[in-house]
Amino acid sequence: MKRELARLVPQVDLVHTQLPFVYPTYAAANAARRCRKPLFYHQRGVLDPEQLQFRGLKKKLYIDKIERPIMQEAAALIALAEAEVASYRALGVQTPCCVIPNGIDIALYRGQPDPAGIAKWKLPPDATVILFMARLHPRKGAEKLLQAFQQVYARFPKAVLVLAGPDEWGLQEKYRQWVLEAGLSERILFPGMVTGEDKFNLLARADLYCLPASGEGFSMAVLEALASETAVLLSPGCNFPEVVPAGVGRITDPAPEKLAAALAEMLSAPDRLREMGRKSRAFVAANYTWDIVADQLLAVYEQGIRRYRECRDV
Repeated sequence: MKRELARLVPQVDLVHTQLPFVYPTYAAANAARRCRKPLFYHQRGVLDPEQLQFRGLKKKLYIDKIERPIMQEAAALIALAEAEVASYRALGVQTPCCVIPNGIDIALYRGQPDPAGIAKWKLPPDATVILFMARLHPRKGAEKLLQAFQQVYARFPKAVLVLAGPDEWGLQEKYRQWVLEAGLSERILFPGMVTGEDKFNLLARADLYCLPASGEGFSMAVLEALASETAVLLSPGCNFPEVVPAGVGRITDPAPEKLAAALAEMLSAPDRLREMGRKSRAFVAANYTWDIVADQLLAVYEQGIRRYRECRDV
C-alpha cells in the first residue's frame, strides 16, 4: 500500500480518508503530508463517545498518538451529522468541520411493494407493519422494540412487528424464545438479513420503520425507509432530528415504556401515519440524493483546498 500511495498521491489534488483506527487511513494521511496534499478526514460515527468506551484505553492511546495529530493537520473534517461535530470537538480537535449527510439513489426505492414479492412473508393484507431493519446488535435497540411492542400489541390487533437483519451477536434465538413464550409468533416475524427485492418490498410494505438505536453515524436504513414512503420512529441516538420538522417521523427516548407510548400514539393515527409516509420520499429527494451530497462535498473540497494553500503561503 505504501508503494501505491507514493505513486498515486502526487497525481491527485487531495486525499480523503474514511474511518479512524485502520491502517489505510494512517498510511494515506502520511502520504498526503509527504506529498503536500490537503487531507479531508471522515470519521463515519466511529468517534462517538459511546463507541469509544469499547476497548476505551486502546482507543484513547491510539487517538492521542495517531488520530488526533492527523485530524489537527487535516484541511477539513467531515461529519455525517451535528453529533459528529460534537464528537470531534470533545477530542479537543478544532479543525474546520462540515456536515455532509449520506446520500441515496432514490430511483431504486418504491412506494408500493410487488404483491408477488411480498407474499412470501404471509403478512395479512390489512396488517399494520412495524419494521426494524438493522443488525441484531445491542446498540440497535431490537430488544427495546420487542419490549415496547409487548406493551402495545393488544391495543392494535392488526399490528405486526418484523425484525429483519443479520444476527451478529447470536441474539435471535433468545428473541424467538421470548416471542414463543409470549404467544406472539403470529405477530412478530424474523426474516433474517434481507437484500435486493426482498428489502425493497419490505420497506415499501411497512407502515412504520422503527430504529431505537443508542448510537448511529447516519443510518442508511432510515433513508431507505423514507425513500420507500414509510414514516419513521427514531431515537435521539439516530442523529436525524430533521425528520420531525419535515413531518415524516418522530424522535423518542428508546426506553421501552417511552418507545411503547410513541408507538401507540403513531399507530392510533393511521391517517397521519400515511401522510407522513407520503411526504417522506419528497423529503429525501429534496435533501439526500447523491447529486445534492456530491455538490456539498465538492464545495467542501474547494474551501479546504483554498484554506490549505493559504496556510502554506503564510
